[in-house]
Amino acid sequence: MRVSVKLLQRSLLVSGLLALTSTVAMAWTIERKSIRIDDAFVPVLVAHDGKTEVIHRVGEDGLTRRIMYDRRLALTWAKGLYGPEADLDEDSFYIDNFPDSGGSKL
Repeated sequence: MRVSVKLLQRSLLVSGLLALTSTVAMAWTIERKSIRIDDAFVPVLVAHDGKTEVIHRVGEDGLTRRIMYDRRLALTWAKGLYGPEADLDEDSFYIDNFPDSGGSKL
């Protein structure tokens, strides 16, 4: 059985495009929110990739209050859990109550 060069090139191209598409679709964005749980608003980190949304509360998956309110620690935590393509939603990481932040994004 002989495989033509064009067929082989086309197969490799399609395989590459499928791999690239699946990699792009897997990028996770992490957002900090307060959601209502049992009649109280609770701070959470929400991870989403456009199709799936995962809610993380303090005490779950190694998440601490310090990580939740420190942009650099949150990014490290997200990359450890969701891979190197994970990123933070910049608008939700505005902090105005930390002494070292000066009321701006960290």
